[in-house]
Amino acid sequence: MAGGHYGKSVYDELVKVMARLDFMKKETDQKISGLNNEISDLKKENKKLRKENELLTEDNTRLRNLLNHDSSNTSQPPSSDQKPSRLANSYND
Repeated sequence: MAGGHYGKSVYDELVKVMARLDFMKKETDQKISGLNNEISDLKKENKKLRKENELLTEDNTRLRNLLNHDSSNTSQPPSSDQKPSRLANSYND
């Protein structure tokens, strides 16, 4: 009978360990799901910021070109000055 009692206590411990593992798995799955959602949100934000950066870079290049090529800093007549084709920071439109 002593052997049967020993087997039951080992079994009971195994059941406790398995229950704890089940709880830890559910907890881990929830954390993974939350992290996947966060990754998705960050990817969307990154895409938006990359587009914004691209537009700002284009504006910067265009404005630098305007500054570098007008009648005040070249030998060209004022009538050859380029007029801005769009407003700076037009990415907000």
